[in-house]
Amino acid sequence: MRDAPAFVLATNNAGKRREMEALLAPWGVTLRLPSDFDSGVDFAPEETGAKFLDNARIKAKAALALTGLPSLADDSGLEVDALGGAPGVFSARYGGDLSPAGRNALLLREMEGKENRAARFVCVLCCLFPDGREVVAEGTCRGEILMSPRGSGGFGYDPVFYVPSLGRAMAELSDGEKNRISHRAKAVASLMQKMSKTNGSQAGKPPEGHVGNIGKTPESHVGKPPQSLVGFFGGSFNPPHNGHVSAALRAIDALGLDKLVVMTAREAPHKQLPPGSPPPEHRLAMARLAFEHLPRCEVSDWEIRRAAPTYTVDTLAHLRAGGGIPVLVVGSDMFLTLHEWKRTDEFLPVTRVAVLLRDALQGGHVRHYASFLSERYGTDVDCVVHTPVVISSTQLRAALGTGGGRDHLPAAVYEYIVANGLYRRPW
Repeated sequence: MRDAPAFVLATNNAGKRREMEALLAPWGVTLRLPSDFDSGVDFAPEETGAKFLDNARIKAKAALALTGLPSLADDSGLEVDALGGAPGVFSARYGGDLSPAGRNALLLREMEGKENRAARFVCVLCCLFPDGREVVAEGTCRGEILMSPRGSGGFGYDPVFYVPSLGRAMAELSDGEKNRISHRAKAVASLMQKMSKTNGSQAGKPPEGHVGNIGKTPESHVGKPPQSLVGFFGGSFNPPHNGHVSAALRAIDALGLDKLVVMTAREAPHKQLPPGSPPPEHRLAMARLAFEHLPRCEVSDWEIRRAAPTYTVDTLAHLRAGGGIPVLVVGSDMFLTLHEWKRTDEFLPVTRVAVLLRDALQGGHVRHYASFLSERYGTDVDCVVHTPVVISSTQLRAALGTGGGRDHLPAAVYEYIVANGLYRRPW
């Protein structure tokens, strides 16, 4: 990449520099440390902020004042629901002068007897430029606090943080897996996307396999005030599993959606639901349990309430009537059949499409098809890498029929299935 942008990373932590360089490398960004400019400097600005953004901004300002160059800082930590959001901004200082293992042990003692073990990692990035511009981005990774540490990788609270969508502790993930779902990776992707909108620099141009856009802005949107982005994530959700939830979170974060509407289908017009599938009311109830706690996400019963068969073109028209720009979120397999869908000439010219890639290697084939859609319909296509849960809905229903499947479902969904006797018959 020509004229690769460079930023001063507001830390003297070489480990953090390596992690951030790995995350920013696809965008061609290079990083320098304050110590590169003054080997004798003790870069340790006092973090007095009450919020992650406050501390990130303090560090970015200090680096900018020292070097006069664009400066990037992050502040991150763990927020636990049952502890009122603690340790939060004090994550690195939780319990005083403790080792990482000591802080994890303290956290587990604080969580003894608590049923609600929901938690999230948060990362806030702040980039300051010499001309006064500021770009801020946030990324989150949701999970649960384990009963005891697991895994030997990662650092900090990774051994006690369980990632439901992958069925493992953060410390059990490879670097590649972690960099696809981590709070810091999501914050970096969001930051670079925002930079592309604010300054059009090479820094913000997305890499192959990451969040990227193909196509042109539809003429109906040119010159008009910015509109909200409303994602549409539809399916039978039979049942809604951890893969669906992680895909929804990835779409919300990576695409910067103002809202994601999860739409449970009454029936799929192009195929019948398998025998023994719960009625739509049960599938809607499970979807609400799975998705409604997510940020900027709502579950709609609009398709279920319609008596007539509902196609994607109908739902998108319904969403468009409510204002905003619809973004159709689909998996790569379904994406590659879009031209065969009903009345595509009505919705593709006025709809953005976000395709979830299983890995970056899928990018070439998907991008070729996306170029075809752009040329034929003028469709904007966003590519988002998302690591899926390695189980199909068919396999999950079979597992539920024999008493398994619990690890692949949100806890509330599994409890609902058991309480209502769903999926009892083997498939």
